[in-house]
Amino acid sequence: QRGTRRNARSGERRTRSSSRRDYRRALGTMSIRGVYQLMRLELKYCDHSGSSRHLRNFLENHLKTLREEWSHLDITTTVRRGRHPHVTGTYRNGRQKTVDLKNKEEEKIRYHLNFLFTEKGRKSNTKLPGSRRITDTPSIQGRWRPGMWDTPTKSAGAAS
Repeated sequence: QRGTRRNARSGERRTRSSSRRDYRRALGTMSIRGVYQLMRLELKYCDHSGSSRHLRNFLENHLKTLREEWSHLDITTTVRRGRHPHVTGTYRNGRQKTVDLKNKEEEKIRYHLNFLFTEKGRKSNTKLPGSRRITDTPSIQGRWRPGMWDTPTKSAGAAS
């Protein structure tokens, strides 16, 4: 059949579109129509605090290779004394995303940088509008019931 391939390991048939989709998923969604969306990475850290020690090691060991790998990015490092480390990514649409790097190991720092690189800079859709809050502790005021705010009627047994 045209448009199908066999997977060498499992022998299952796959269409071209599914293999392309898997390749893109492994590569990461880094561009829209071939244009990279992340324009700038700004790494801010303190030169003497303990919360920045892993980021300082990462910059010493991997900054050069990171700049070669992502040559289209403007990667800047800024020393901010007495502040916790973080990275800010600026995207083509003007949005910025900031990720805290306080006490993160070097592989976690790489993970977060890759996260910013593979994002498109769009607004997050994590909160659904109109979603109800579920709680184990009910309201102190009590639960709502129909007719709760109606004016109380005089009971038949009460004498005026």
